[in-house]
Amino acid sequence: MHWARRSAAILIAAFLLASCGSRDETDSPPPSRDDFNQAIARAKDGLFRGTLTYNTAEQLKLRVDESTVFRTTISGTRRKNARGADVPVSVGAQMGVKLHCSGAGIRCTPLSSERQSMTTPSDVTEWRWRLTPASAGTAHLDLTATAYFHDTEMVLAEKAPPSMAVEVSPPTSHAAATVKKYATMIGTSGLVVLAAVGGVPGAVQLRELWQGRARRRTAAGRATDGTRGRDTGSGADPTRGGARDPEADGGGEGGGGEE
Repeated sequence: MHWARRSAAILIAAFLLASCGSRDETDSPPPSRDDFNQAIARAKDGLFRGTLTYNTAEQLKLRVDESTVFRTTISGTRRKNARGADVPVSVGAQMGVKLHCSGAGIRCTPLSSERQSMTTPSDVTEWRWRLTPASAGTAHLDLTATAYFHDTEMVLAEKAPPSMAVEVSPPTSHAAATVKKYATMIGTSGLVVLAAVGGVPGAVQLRELWQGRARRRTAAGRATDGTRGRDTGSGADPTRGGARDPEADGGGEGGGGEE
């Protein structure tokens, strides 16, 4: 009986000693504030100069109820022949790009991950959004490029390019209705205005119209002259002076003279 009690006590003591020893080996003291600050400083020193390229307002053709893709890229070096505007940014960490949209009832739907890693100058990353305005007017687009410390919310560096104001055009159906309205007004204002606005086709139609009117006037004039000639020959008095026919005078001299 005493032997069993002694064995149980020894086992319990050995278990406690083993658990205390393993806890001391695995557990490490939490990092101090100084250690954290030093890690942040090393991460900032590891950043390098990169380039953010984005679509300009002139390149974007926004129209009501139509979607347009807005693109921006970040590269470790400046890319040659890159389309759009570019600004310098700090690169070399986990990069995040946000697009803030307002005005014209515009919706900005992200088509890529907000955060992407960039660690070397040869890395090139792209972010895309689908822009869909709901009304005509002016839409405002604001980009923000941020370098984060690992996967935390700690900001190492941040760059905000200039804001962009993009004009949103009316929908296609409205534009077509406007064109039809002005076409009707032009048609009722006269053929000359239609020809001037219509360009070459209108000018050709106008020329054909005037040529047809000229031909009809010429034909009418010839018919009137013929009718007048026939009336003068049948009712003219040969004893009166008037217009003489040269052929009739020559025939009289050759046909007979005074004997």
